[in-house]
Amino acid sequence: MRAIMRCLFTVGALALAGAVAAKDRTAIGISLEASTLGAGLSVGVPLGKRFNLRGAYHAYTHDEEFEDDSGGSYDGELDLRSVGLFADWHPFRGAFRLTAGLVSNGNQINMTGTDDGTGRYEVGDCTFQSDPADPLRIDGAVDFNSTAPYLGIGWGGNLNGKPGFYATFDIGVLLSGAPDSSLTGRGSAQNADPVGQPQCGIGGSQDVSSYPEFQAAVQDAEDEVNQETEDYELWPNIAVGIGWRF
Repeated sequence: MRAIMRCLFTVGALALAGAVAAKDRTAIGISLEASTLGAGLSVGVPLGKRFNLRGAYHAYTHDEEFEDDSGGSYDGELDLRSVGLFADWHPFRGAFRLTAGLVSNGNQINMTGTDDGTGRYEVGDCTFQSDPADPLRIDGAVDFNSTAPYLGIGWGGNLNGKPGFYATFDIGVLLSGAPDSSLTGRGSAQNADPVGQPQCGIGGSQDVSSYPEFQAAVQDAEDEVNQETEDYELWPNIAVGIGWRF
């Protein structure tokens, strides 16, 4: 919320500065958007005849069950949260625009491991049996760069126009960096197949925080996911919106 207030305060301060300099009507545009960054609210002001400055907030949450390539099953939550400041250049003073911005990127994927119905969990190349007296829980997260540049092109939303309704369309990319995956376990478990998977530990149930074979399996799973996603450094954005110029 503080980031949102700072963003909107910046927009307001620049709008006042522009009004004093131009000694003319300063428009304010407010729009609602649906995009691959989530549902959003955008507030913008014109800066000269060809430029607009916008502050925007996007958010969205979605739950999904999925399985990774190592065999582990997870309940996942896609949690999108971002606050951005964007400069729009309308080179022909019309609807077409080029956009550059900087985004405070809170997008994250949260995961909770699920068993196969019998208390067994697949982690990396190992299968572990949860201890009913101290159930195993596996949590994970996929994070992105906390600050990310944005580049895009769009149509509509020129705030130098007359007061009234306008529509917008944008396509661009958030340079969010390669995803960083992490897994943690808590509770107690043991190797579910000591004969077929002796590398996953022998003996009875152990606290997984001090269970070296479990920690090695978690690290293997992390490394595999990070290796598979290291080339996904761009978050594509497609957005449509409607707004009103005041």
